Order: sequence, then C-alpha cells, then structure tokens
Amino acid sequence: MKDKATPPAALAALRSLTGALFRHGPDGSREYLSLATRLETGMWAGVEDRGIYPGSVYGKFCGTEVVVDLYLHLIAGDGSVIELPVQWAMRTTFRPIALLGVPGDVGETPQIASTAEMTWPQYRSIHRPDLPGFSRFGTYVPRAETTFELPVEGVKGSIYEPPLLQPYRYASDERAAERITACVSADFDYPSDIHIGCPTVDDAGRLVGVTVGIDPGSERSHVGLYVPADFLTPMIALAHASKAAMRRRDRSWTGIELVKFWNSDVMFDDEFEAERRPAHYQDQLVKAVLPRKTWHAIIDQAETVSLPDRSAASNAALDALKSMVSS
Repeated sequence: MKDKATPPAALAALRSLTGALFRHGPDGSREYLSLATRLETGMWAGVEDRGIYPGSVYGKFCGTEVVVDLYLHLIAGDGSVIELPVQWAMRTTFRPIALLGVPGDVGETPQIASTAEMTWPQYRSIHRPDLPGFSRFGTYVPRAETTFELPVEGVKGSIYEPPLLQPYRYASDERAAERITACVSADFDYPSDIHIGCPTVDDAGRLVGVTVGIDPGSERSHVGLYVPADFLTPMIALAHASKAAMRRRDRSWTGIELVKFWNSDVMFDDEFEAERRPAHYQDQLVKAVLPRKTWHAIIDQAETVSLPDRSAASNAALDALKSMVSS
C-alpha cells in the first residue's frame, strides 16, 4: 500500500508557512477569504480574487484597487490564534498571486525548492495543508464561514508536469477563460475551494509553490495547481523596491496599496512616512541665475583641478557650461 503520510519536516513546514486571510467586519464579524503562504518573514502570498481586492464590501462599492479590513490569522506553537493586521498588498506579474505585508510576523523565511529540481524525475512527492473539520467529503460549509482554529494537517500528492501557461480554475468558474497563468498541476488528493492560497512543500519542508486553483476540469477533481515559489522570488525583490519608492514618494504609483481599516483601530509604525526626497534628485535640472562673471569664476575654479583627475563626464559638463556662458 502506498505510503500517504506527510513526513515530520514537511508537516512542520506546512504549519509554519500556512496562514488564513480574514476580513474583520462590523460588530466583530470574521469572514474567511482564503489561505495564505509565508514567502519571507513579514511578507505573505495570497490570491487576489479571493477577497484581497474585493471591489465591494459590506454591500457597497469600495474600488477595484482598495484593500479593506484584511487580517492574517496564524496558529501559534501553543495552539492559540494570532490575528495580525495586513498593512499593504501588491499585485504581481504572476496573477492571481498578490504579496502582503504583515508587520508583527516573526516566522522564519522558508527555503525555496528549485522548480527544475522538482520537475525531474517525474511525480516528485509534495504536500499541502488540510484544515481539520473541513474535509471536502464531510459536511458542507460555505467558504466564508470556514474557521482557522487548529494546526493544519498534511496531505500528500505528486507533481504531474513542468510549469505551463494554462487555466488554473474550472471551466464553470466565472471568467475562467481569463484565468491563465504559469503554473504546475499536481495530484492534491481532492482539495477544495478553501485550500486556494495554501503552500505546497516537498518532503524536506522546502516551499515549492502557492496554490492558485483546484479541480481544473472533468475527472480532475483530485488536481490542484500552484505557481512555483521560485517564480515569485523576483516579485519579493520588486516589493521591497516598491516599498522604498513609496517611502521616497518618487513615483505616482508604486503598486503598493495600503490597507484601509474601517472596523478596527490599527496603528502601524512609520514605515511609509520616511523621506520625501525623489530617488533621482541628483539627475534633476536646477535653474540658477548668476552674473556671467560669477559663472566665469566658477569655471576658473573648476579648471584648477588637474585634467587627469577629472572624469570624462566632468569634462563634458564643464565644456557645456563654458559654451552656455560664452554664447
């Protein structure tokens, strides 16, 4: 009989890397959106069309780029539930993956498995999390009413193919024809909609990918699809660069969307309230009105520097200045 047990290293990784996204609504309500995957300490991956960018909340339109009342729930080592407000969200090239900034997260950054290594030989073992009490073949519970209160269990599967540009949702899903991305299909042992956003790990506990779809077609209800984690590594670097650009205010749009909290009093640090100086201010033109004799004095002073000590760029700038002053 085939062994379907999840190795201890893989189970530990699943419990460390799995979180759940909730919207904290009015009167203390909690709406489950999806699972989420830790990519590094303080940065998580979620699936944007599972409520990160809701479009409408609480019965009214809020905007297609607006993130509202988003929290990440984690299960601590002692079994308690930790609720952390999400500070920002950013869409990525590999839609539907969105990156999420979660101050207060102290979990360790995972090791990422190479997609090339996981592709060959074929049918490499992988593992996904399962939420106790919410089996696909148990009592039906609407996705929004799902809870996340117990450590996840592990479910074993295997990889079918290398990454392909392919649909990641079932054909009956609304706008399914538009939902295409670079992803891998694998045996997920009958996942359900609540597992979208979850991590996939290998036997050693390395992060393999982030789940974006399940049940992609007829006779494939046992299949899940994930975006490889090493595809997202450049997106993590881009998120850090975008955060720095937002702090400097040197772009009109950085891709970083700060979360709006309508039902919570959330205070973050001043991460995005730092310097306002543009990143390329040294390259910006400066208009200076001075008498010609002052300009000639500046040129004479510049020419006192020995020619070998001046760079080609400095010489070119000096020649241009001479031309303007003498014209």
